[in-house]
Amino acid sequence: MRTHLPDSPWTTVALSAVLVGVFLVLRLAMVGGPATFVAAGADYVEDSAAPAELVVTKGSGYDGQFVYRMALEPLPRAQTGHGITFDSPSYRAQRVVTPSLAWAIVRLTPLETALSLLLVNLMALLVAAYSAGRLVRRFGGHAAWGALLVTSFAMVIPIARDLTEPVAWAATLAGLELWLAGRRPWAALVFTIAVLARETSLLVPAGLGIWALVQLVRTRTRTRNGWQAITWLLVPLVIEVGWQLHLARVWGELPVRTGKENVGTPFLGVVRTLVDADDARAHPVWEVERLAVLALLVWAAVRLWRSPLSGGVRTAWGLAALLALSLGGWTYDAQFLRAVNEAVGLSLLVLVVDRALISRLVVVGASLLSLYVGWQYTTVV
Repeated sequence: MRTHLPDSPWTTVALSAVLVGVFLVLRLAMVGGPATFVAAGADYVEDSAAPAELVVTKGSGYDGQFVYRMALEPLPRAQTGHGITFDSPSYRAQRVVTPSLAWAIVRLTPLETALSLLLVNLMALLVAAYSAGRLVRRFGGHAAWGALLVTSFAMVIPIARDLTEPVAWAATLAGLELWLAGRRPWAALVFTIAVLARETSLLVPAGLGIWALVQLVRTRTRTRNGWQAITWLLVPLVIEVGWQLHLARVWGELPVRTGKENVGTPFLGVVRTLVDADDARAHPVWEVERLAVLALLVWAAVRLWRSPLSGGVRTAWGLAALLALSLGGWTYDAQFLRAVNEAVGLSLLVLVVDRALISRLVVVGASLLSLYVGWQYTTVV
């Protein structure tokens, strides 16, 4: 990348702050205050019993209303509280980090819950930007490209809807950078935060762990260092399993078994959605987005073997891509763009450090798509 911008992670932070800031200003101006980001719907939110700041519209609303409920009560014990009813209590309760941070801000400041959620996600994106800049530099790219990992089309909807992906992705990137820097205990801690923010974040430490195990088997040398690496990477898994079992006792069902994405046979559901001519005619923009995501994953797979990324990061990409391609379908944009977040983010990391011309063109295309989705969601409630 030929640029006069300083090759520093602070450049990534500055660029990301400008892009996210412009998006937030436009959305606040066109849609309304922070309470509109919650997307509360009358199907799950009783207007008379809910906090006065909420704007409740007709219909089912969106997932941010459940994050908001958790921000009022991070460890809920009842399906209905504060005028908000969970659709799937155990599933919603597992993603505890983002609402807990907002809950803490409310307790420490005079801010209301909706604004606190927005601030949590904004701060998370700045943390993610710094880590993304360091990661891109580590693998030979210019730090400025790291902004794309933070403001990609997969992150726009979570920012606009008070969702949990920004915190999870920030912790994932920070954990990955700490791991590659050799700071394993801190990496294990931050990966645990990522997993408790969004359970699919486990794919990254799992990929690193699988690669570390493969290396042990390959070398046939049972080094203490190798086993320590695997042990630290097991920490997020062990804590997540314990958290899942705790929630199963509270709610009577294991959260991971109530997942909304309907994971099935790889490729079949995604291909079925892509070739649905009626849906493509009804929602041409979604079809373009689906094809763009698929093209990004395919080209990242092609370039992966020549990538300077470490074996562990490549393995993590493989797990994330497999999950993305195993969904029951890529239906509407708010569903599949969120669901493929890790796969999109890691694919962009593969390509922004790649010097091939086609990779640069794909990255530019991803940037344009991010701008388009951002513009669309300045007005979508």
